[in-house]
Amino acid sequence: MTAETNDFDIVIVGGGTAGLSLSSRPDRIYRSYPRVPEQLVQAVLTPAANSQLYKTPVDWDLKTVPQHTDAWAGKQENLGGREIGFTQGKMLGGSSGLNGLSFTASAKTVVDGWAELGNPGWEWPAFSQSLNRS
Repeated sequence: MTAETNDFDIVIVGGGTAGLSLSSRPDRIYRSYPRVPEQLVQAVLTPAANSQLYKTPVDWDLKTVPQHTDAWAGKQENLGGREIGFTQGKMLGGSSGLNGLSFTASAKTVVDGWAELGNPGWEWPAFSQSLNRS
């Protein structure tokens, strides 16, 4: 290492929910990115304003493939082949920073499906027990 590489303003380890441990100084962190417009910074720092962040530069704004069936639920005729929006955060904190830290657990059938795909230990009883501990 050279002397130049030892001089840092901010060092971030982890950019997902773990990165939110930096929330004690969010103004300094978010304002250090000059390409982020000020109104987005304010929305990030105001949890009740998280809906203002959808379809902005901090949202990946992903779409699903046209929906006709679901691997676990079977036919989904009412979706009529539509693409469904899938908001994902493109910021420190990832989607947790974008959605106000809201969380929805997967359905039992989905979790059990993970085990059926060859992931032993991912059955619903173990998964739900972990959710309850957290």
